[in-house]
Amino acid sequence: MVRNYKARSTSHNVPTDVIETALNDVLNVGRSIRSVASESKINPMTLCRYIKKAKQQGFGNVSAFLERTYKPIFTNTQEQTLKTYLKTAANVL
Repeated sequence: MVRNYKARSTSHNVPTDVIETALNDVLNVGRSIRSVASESKINPMTLCRYIKKAKQQGFGNVSAFLERTYKPIFTNTQEQTLKTYLKTAANVL
């Protein structure tokens, strides 16, 4: 492993207002994806993915689909059961 890791990706550096204007240009104005992507300095495939999500979830909720969501490992009931088990196991010692 490298001692000082340098991030090579710049995908998280695009502000949400730039993405919102790019989505507006493509969906409402009717401009092409490639022209808007090159003007906004966004990868065209990334912009295409955002367009698909905007069409599915609605354009008004842009910040919701920009956030990454992860699948939870445990359900809420499993998490509560594990919590009570760990508390009782800690009390035994």
